[in-house]
Amino acid sequence: MIGIGNVKAGQVRIYKFNTFKAFTKKEKDIRNDKEKSNDDLLAEIARNESVRSIDRKHLYYKDKEGKEKENERYQIPLFEGDIVRLALKDGNEIKAEYQLLDEIVYMEIFHNDIMWQILRDGILIAGKEYILYSATTGQVRNTTVTLLRKDFFESNKDALMVGLSVEYINEQGGMNVGKYLAYTALPLSSSVLPEKEIDIDRCMLVNGFETSVRGMVKYIDIQPDENGQHYVADTPDEFVEKDIPIEHTDGAGMFLPGELPSSCQIRSGFFKGAMFPFDFRLFANEVAHNTKIPDAWEDEIDVEEQDIRYIFTTSQLKM
Repeated sequence: MIGIGNVKAGQVRIYKFNTFKAFTKKEKDIRNDKEKSNDDLLAEIARNESVRSIDRKHLYYKDKEGKEKENERYQIPLFEGDIVRLALKDGNEIKAEYQLLDEIVYMEIFHNDIMWQILRDGILIAGKEYILYSATTGQVRNTTVTLLRKDFFESNKDALMVGLSVEYINEQGGMNVGKYLAYTALPLSSSVLPEKEIDIDRCMLVNGFETSVRGMVKYIDIQPDENGQHYVADTPDEFVEKDIPIEHTDGAGMFLPGELPSSCQIRSGFFKGAMFPFDFRLFANEVAHNTKIPDAWEDEIDVEEQDIRYIFTTSQLKM
């Protein structure tokens, strides 16, 4: 377990496979044939049009008495986080106590064509349908992706995608694939629930605090052209004097002291950032002499009358 203050994070177990385990019989034969080259194997992989599958024997085996047991060879530990807690809830379990979950599977990619085929068709693992969900930054570096059991994703997609969909995002003009992976992978982050439940009605969202600083700078001016492609428009060789906007609360929010045990990071679907204790009610009364502040939609909120305890900034919301 990992500890954060007095809060401890539990662990579960999940399966981790690689694309070799998803080979068809013909691909296995080519790989084992010394007269065949790697190019022959890659060509056969590229020709595949069927749904990839991983046999049940890689998840379970039978002992000498014929009893089916878990195959621990392909299991890895995973700390709890939002997605793990959803999977536990899916199985009517409460705490992460090193139990085996099949809702989440990691897949190491050695063959790009197999990854694209999984993205297109999904994959069957021990007869259950899985889809390619995301990849954390660390997984991208290690050519690994996260698969989710299809029915688990479908029943929890509103929580994981916060109401968004690939279709809707593309209708709005699309987005950088790396950013999409980073945001959808946020529920995979290791995290713990605070001891005190956060009441969403005691939270508010505000625009970040930004000021302008004037100074001598060098800069790169990147602008889009008529086709939406970005180019370097104006890059002076010498220092020039400019006003530079500085966002002091970039990715940061605040909470009343005592609401959370300490400063922390928050991670959830399309939502992340740092949270720091700051008595903004005391500041509002003794310094600003005004307890009303505009939220992100310019509606006035009285932080005292409405018992606001948490203030998030728009830079913490992704999309």
